[in-house]
Amino acid sequence: MRKISPDFLREIRRKALRKRIWFSAIDVIERGMVNLTIYCVEKIESLILSSVLLNICKKIIDASKSILSLSLEEYGFERAVSVVKVAIGFGSVCAKSWLNDSSFSKFLTLNHLYRPIGGG
Repeated sequence: MRKISPDFLREIRRKALRKRIWFSAIDVIERGMVNLTIYCVEKIESLILSSVLLNICKKIIDASKSILSLSLEEYGFERAVSVVKVAIGFGSVCAKSWLNDSSFSKFLTLNHLYRPIGGG
């Protein structure tokens, strides 16, 4: 588990401000918790505070993801699983290793995103 430090929170806040999601991704209370932690805490030792801050960081990171990375998470891996099942059904021995290959998921996602309209 990654240690949350005020420096890490400062970096997350800086990136969120640059991407203009700081005010839309989290509410006033969450922003206040992050800011107070940055300015008032030297080392975070409370597990409760750490878990709350991790949830806030997760919200910010999820809000900053691009359409491609969201599609990779939602569509690409699910499609890769179905393709691997079909390949195993046809007798492919090495098809399981395709699930560990992120390029394969990217290929399937891009193929889906840029297919012509009406092209099944």
